Amino acid sequence: LDEAEHVAAVAEEIAGRLERVFPSRLIAHELALVRGDMDQALRDYAAAIDELPDPHVRIWPRHIAANFLSRARGRAAQDRVVALLREAGKDAAAARCPRCTVTLQVSAAETLARMGYQADAAAELARADALPALDAINRYLRLYARALVTAGRDSSAGAEMLEEVCIEAE
Repeated sequence: LDEAEHVAAVAEEIAGRLERVFPSRLIAHELALVRGDMDQALRDYAAAIDELPDPHVRIWPRHIAANFLSRARGRAAQDRVVALLREAGKDAAAARCPRCTVTLQVSAAETLARMGYQADAAAELARADALPALDAINRYLRLYARALVTAGRDSSAGAEMLEEVCIEAE
């Protein structure tokens, strides 16, 4: 019984840490984005994100919503996408986490480039490039965002860079 109690305590502690990092209750909202009334799902998702007390935990869900909207609605959702990215940026500043800040900058560059805001995307990449790529996924995401920025200006050069992204992904 002592061992079982210890295992249960460790499992509960891990679950608590995971909930702080990625609240599982958000998963249902993310699924609703693709299954039902997107506008209502976004309102519900945004409300659930706003209820999270830790700005560190709010960064990525806000970006997920912005990225999804940029893919699903494109420029028709530009105001909402920019607002979500701005809120994620405020959360990143409040969290004071360099890793999350640079990851958000790179991801925001991808989202903005996809919407046709190459200059804003390039500025986000420049801010991100002021800090080192901390891991392989960050280096990959930078390459991908840079390819999208380039593709918005020169489709041939962008296509070549996207080939590099595919090689890097493999």
